[in-house]
Amino acid sequence: MAMLKKITGLLLLLALAAVFFISGWTKLLSLEPFTWSFIDILPIGITAASIIARLFIGLEWMLGAWLIAHLFLRSITYKATILFLLVLSVYLILLIMQQGNTGNCGCFGQWIYMKPLAAIWKNLILIAVLVLLWFIYPGKAYSAQWYIGLLVTMFAFALPFVIEPVRIHGEEKSIHTQIDLSPIFLQGIPKPDIDLKEGKHIICYFSTTCPHCKKAAYFVQTMHRRYPELPLFMVLNGTDALEKSFLNETKSAEVPHTLMTNTPAFSTMAGKYVPTILWVNNSVAEKECYYTELDPGRVRKWLQEKGAGNP
Repeated sequence: MAMLKKITGLLLLLALAAVFFISGWTKLLSLEPFTWSFIDILPIGITAASIIARLFIGLEWMLGAWLIAHLFLRSITYKATILFLLVLSVYLILLIMQQGNTGNCGCFGQWIYMKPLAAIWKNLILIAVLVLLWFIYPGKAYSAQWYIGLLVTMFAFALPFVIEPVRIHGEEKSIHTQIDLSPIFLQGIPKPDIDLKEGKHIICYFSTTCPHCKKAAYFVQTMHRRYPELPLFMVLNGTDALEKSFLNETKSAEVPHTLMTNTPAFSTMAGKYVPTILWVNNSVAEKECYYTELDPGRVRKWLQEKGAGNP
């Protein structure tokens, strides 16, 4: 019986560690959406979110490594892992209250599509396994645990930064280009409810067939939900069918937008390459940026400036 408990406990411990390793790895494979989730819940920019996302993955790998190395199982590791899973479950509950039980929670990146409620059940099962391990597999203390733990922890937290280094994103580029926005009102479906020709607006030009535009739109909708006061507007180019697919995939239907099926007219405003994001003041593009450079703090500062624009 004692041998059966030991073997069962070891197998459960290895399976639990594997879950954390796989969870971290699959997040790293689809790092951008996971990074943007921190922008959605914290008042931070893209660089800070990129660092936090990698630290989170490092924490998962550290817990998995501590389990395999049998480091302080009862005294620290089991307790810390249960606490980690409880915190994640609270976050998922808040997510359901805010957005409903929809979309992929990102627990396993894009590898396994899992809704928030399913992820909560997954966490509860893992907690139950940890409670069982507490009783049947306490582990034994051995010498040099602290040294091994320190080395394992440093390696686990450093590895995500080595595999996917943090890219320090630049700032928007200052320009001064007059833009004819009338095609948006003549050909856009639906016509914008706001007058983009007057005042300051962040106008995002996306093609519904461009993979980079899809990433940009996902980021923009995250910004829109987190900072609804920012004057974001999307101008899409494509067909009705492609528009629906684009909005569903990027979860950006709530962002103010219009669809232009006339590609030449769209290209005249957007330029040769998309995604294009312009900071427009009274029909004058004052700044241009890539979507990862769209910092809410700098946008607010620009909105408060008196910029020249058009008289």
